[in-house]
Amino acid sequence: MAAASLVVGLAPRGALAGPNDYDGDWAMNLNCTANTVSGWAPLSMNIAITLRAGVGEAVRTGANPLGGRDTNRWSFRVNGNTIAIRNDGSANDGRTWVYRISGTAAGPTRFSLTGGNYTTSGNTLMRTCEGSFVSVAPAPGSLAATGGGRVQTAERSPAAPTARGTGGAATAPAQQPAAAAPARPAAT
Repeated sequence: MAAASLVVGLAPRGALAGPNDYDGDWAMNLNCTANTVSGWAPLSMNIAITLRAGVGEAVRTGANPLGGRDTNRWSFRVNGNTIAIRNDGSANDGRTWVYRISGTAAGPTRFSLTGGNYTTSGNTLMRTCEGSFVSVAPAPGSLAATGGGRVQTAERSPAAPTARGTGGAATAPAQQPAAAAPARPAAT
């Protein structure tokens, strides 16, 4: 059975993601156009994914317009600053398909996705899709849990220290404004 791949950029530009940087619970939402081959209506999918050590899987089944059952097998694997998502879809009547979606990080907790649903051979685009991949419960210490502000170590980013997202290590903590002096009572 053929498989599709989804590649999504994960860390801010210039940063290198570690194997656990995107661990936690994520929600993938895809909105796809009508199927140009079968004429079936547009569809939306909401898929909950848990990433552990940069890997996650989900299997979703449901009724199709012909009265049969569809099964979509999703697998997710983080590799550096990208995530590859594969889908192998099948119906109980023997039909098969693949999804190939790609996207880029819009910060440490959200990715914008685009792509399509293809015949198993991958040669015929049946639907175009757009969506998002959003962190809903980040694992402690992950980029989503720290807002992407964690300091990178030299092993992960050999560039000279600069602000995160521009190719290097750390940013200084924000300065807190000084507390205002207490108000004096007005003279009477």
